Amino acid sequence: MKYAFSFRSRNCALRFYDALVREGVTARIINAPRVGGSCALGVEVNAADLDRARRVVSSGYPSFIAIYPAGV
Repeated sequence: MKYAFSFRSRNCALRFYDALVREGVTARIINAPRVGGSCALGVEVNAADLDRARRVVSSGYPSFIAIYPAGV
């Protein structure tokens, strides 16, 4: 299973992606639905990396909205 992290800011989504790559997390930028204030960019991670990605996002991404199951 994969999960998508949604953000209000495109810049923040890209910074989060870069931080994940630096941490060794396999991630990719995806198109996200424009709902709930989303910027239409999301970052997708595998379930195995979900805990590490949550730790990274909790370190300071104010435009973070939520985590959604990807592809549902």
